[in-house]
Amino acid sequence: MLRFRLKNVGALDEAEIDLADLTVICGENNTGKTYAAYAIYGLLREWRELSTAFVRQRLALDGESRPLAEYDINDLFVGKMNECLTEIAKAYASKLQRALGARRRPSTTSTITMMTDEDPNLIVRSYQKELPRDDFTVMISKGPDEHVVRVVGNGAPRYLLRYYIADAMADIVFSGLVPRVHISSAERTGISIFRTELDLARTRLLKAIQDMDSRDLREPEMVFLPARYSSAYAWPVEDNIDFVRELEMQSGVSSEILEANPSMLDAFERILGGAYEFAPNRGIMFRSKAHGNPSVAMNEASSCVRALLDVGFYIRCKARPGDLFIIDEPELNLHPKNQCLMARLLVRLVNAGVKVLITTHSDYFVRELNTMIMLAQRTELARAVQTREGYDDTELLDPGRVRLYVTRTLDVETDGDTTARSSVNSLVSVAVLPDTGIGVATFDDTIRKINEVQDEILFG
Repeated sequence: MLRFRLKNVGALDEAEIDLADLTVICGENNTGKTYAAYAIYGLLREWRELSTAFVRQRLALDGESRPLAEYDINDLFVGKMNECLTEIAKAYASKLQRALGARRRPSTTSTITMMTDEDPNLIVRSYQKELPRDDFTVMISKGPDEHVVRVVGNGAPRYLLRYYIADAMADIVFSGLVPRVHISSAERTGISIFRTELDLARTRLLKAIQDMDSRDLREPEMVFLPARYSSAYAWPVEDNIDFVRELEMQSGVSSEILEANPSMLDAFERILGGAYEFAPNRGIMFRSKAHGNPSVAMNEASSCVRALLDVGFYIRCKARPGDLFIIDEPELNLHPKNQCLMARLLVRLVNAGVKVLITTHSDYFVRELNTMIMLAQRTELARAVQTREGYDDTELLDPGRVRLYVTRTLDVETDGDTTARSSVNSLVSVAVLPDTGIGVATFDDTIRKINEVQDEILFG
């Protein structure tokens, strides 16, 4: 299990999150839930680049790279995984501002650290990759139960050989530990309408040109400097835009998850109340299940239909076992009935092998998770309720696979002084019980207060 420690990230002073099969973060507005999700997303999004750079440095590949080489992963990585993860996360700190879409640089004390409870067994993995080119060939391989990675590069330029070795070693060492990640941000409703206008490449280029001074105009290549050619959006929003803009090109692709679990599309379309389809020259359309309803474009569809576009096409075209799917406010624009159906859909994803990280304000959503936890106890009464209410076995939730965190302000000692206290915004782990599920005080207190006020009005 991966563990993340955050310090001075957005509204969170400090927090620790164990990434379970289903991780849920609850709390009031402006308490740091989204910042936590964005920070984790950014680290995993950049993982391959960061880990490749780390491996290149660890192997001292910037020196002479031989055409034939052997690297012993026992000496380099085995038993040192947390040391490696810590160093890679440190390199991510310089990218945190961009990940969060912050206009000012984060505090120099802003950090995110990643650790694991167990060292993956690197020795048992086999690996083989051949990179044939017209002018050279590179072969990188490791047999099962071997600890030596062999590299043969005939005629490959040294700078390319160094890159291939580092990239392959990063794949061997970290691929079984760090998941591929997709995020659905809370901005997804607007993205679905304005996807054709939100051409980030064009927007970045135009902004770079507008910002150029007279000296730059004499040197047009200055437009393409990385510092200029960047977006003001947070990475999750930027990546949502890119994903939704490319949906037409992915329309014929069926994800591994959907191939193995075809009923998941039916479960999704129950929430949607219809189906997405592609129309020539019109792009993505929505057709309601109501008899006789014509297809409508996204700008004519309901907010529910627009909010679910990214989620639906992730499941339909991209999801695969081992992924991490992060969704900010899955209840967005959904009626309480559909909030419950969304909870059931995400549990289906978890049981199909996708890790899910959720931030939510919805009491309905959490209570539906509780129902699926209680049904998973398989008592005689639970089985009767499951049959009567139509819950599929893929919608039962093992409480041991769930972690829930609530944002909270804590009083802590200041610099080891037991007499001095300070307030710290953090995440607090909440127990998940097999017989009752999860209790979220921030929801329960609000509901209790509403009931008290209404009872007083009605009964005095």
